[in-house]
Amino acid sequence: MFDKMKQLFDMQKKAKEIKRQLSEMQVDVERLNGKIKMSFDGEQNIKDLQIDKELLKGENKNLLEDNLKQAINEASGKIKSIMMDKMKASMGGMNLPGMGI
Repeated sequence: MFDKMKQLFDMQKKAKEIKRQLSEMQVDVERLNGKIKMSFDGEQNIKDLQIDKELLKGENKNLLEDNLKQAINEASGKIKSIMMDKMKASMGGMNLPGMGI
């Protein structure tokens, strides 16, 4: 039982370290040849957003909306992938059910 408690404590420490590492990382995404640029932290918060002024014209509304959604989804996927890789690397030997690790 003590081994299981120690393992749980070690997992909590590793999870906190992963969260710290993620908060310090940055993921950049560009769409439309750099006309839309977004930067996210590892917690999926938008840190920077730049939109070319040509895209802000009314006739570009749908194009802008579609590409913003795509950029956000792309960044989210990258962050999730990085997070899973970090979790696998640090907790891979623990065989956690439902985590795919």
